[in-house]
Amino acid sequence: MLSKLATFQTACDTETRSEAGRVLGVGGQAVGKAIKAIEASLKEPLNGESLVDHTGPLTVVTTQAGDMLLKFAEQVRALSLQFHSELTAAQHSADVRLAMTRSAWLAYGKELQAAYKLIRPEGALNFGNEFYSRDRVWNDIEAAVLNGEADFGVYSFPPSRLTRRGKKDRVPDGIAMHALTEEEMVLVFPGDNPNRPKGKQVSLKKLSTVQPVVHYRRSLGFDRTSTIEAYLGQEGVLSRYGGDWLLGVDSISEIKDTLIRYGGISFLPWPDVEREHRTHALQAYRLNPPMRPRTIWLAYRLQTSRPAVKDFLKAANTIPKRREFL
Repeated sequence: MLSKLATFQTACDTETRSEAGRVLGVGGQAVGKAIKAIEASLKEPLNGESLVDHTGPLTVVTTQAGDMLLKFAEQVRALSLQFHSELTAAQHSADVRLAMTRSAWLAYGKELQAAYKLIRPEGALNFGNEFYSRDRVWNDIEAAVLNGEADFGVYSFPPSRLTRRGKKDRVPDGIAMHALTEEEMVLVFPGDNPNRPKGKQVSLKKLSTVQPVVHYRRSLGFDRTSTIEAYLGQEGVLSRYGGDWLLGVDSISEIKDTLIRYGGISFLPWPDVEREHRTHALQAYRLNPPMRPRTIWLAYRLQTSRPAVKDFLKAANTIPKRREFL
């Protein structure tokens, strides 16, 4: 139908079937057949009328209905050209759109950009107008990927999410997951705490003082809370806490701010605390034995056609699979 509409528009523009055929590289009769085919497909709405005046076969004189179709054909052609332009731009573009948290960008943005540019020197990463500011943003980021607002989502979620059968926690259909890297969990002290350990490695069993653990509030339902509690029990220090071991807050930034202002300890992924460790605002230590690491995932559409997306995946595969405390 699109080709017939284009033929009809050309016939109207050139005013004769023969001239339209010359422009299109076909015979004038083929132009006439295309017009009659459109009329046949529109038989019911035309109510027995025609699109052009058939009494004069050499010229194309549109009826009122033909004028309406011509306007429609012009709109369709404009939309077709726009679609062609947008499709070409999307398929040839080296711009990769990311939906991610600010902490993920600070930890991996430069590294992902550098790895991608080795494959696509003209390539660029674009995180849109804003970062996702909350820590638990699975649904928002996955929706952005499914809706075509982002090519990739970069975020973390607990391993149990991949195993739960409940609809709420299941990765949506159409989303593919790629494990980017694992982040080592480190023990964090305020940088000016006089009781902080010496060296770079810590065993909780050997800590001389009991410090409150600053972490997410229980009501947020993070798996990491249970992981920390199990780790405290495994190391035989859970019984040292007279009351609840948890001093709950709402975000990683609040965890770090609370440590600096009021003291305590926390368990955080190394990239989230690296900057404060280097400026001595906080002090990070490798845990002995280690705690279960946090996995950073890339989410992308299962069916993708953009070469840039495939190249970005290749680049992501060059990122170290384990991000350890330096």
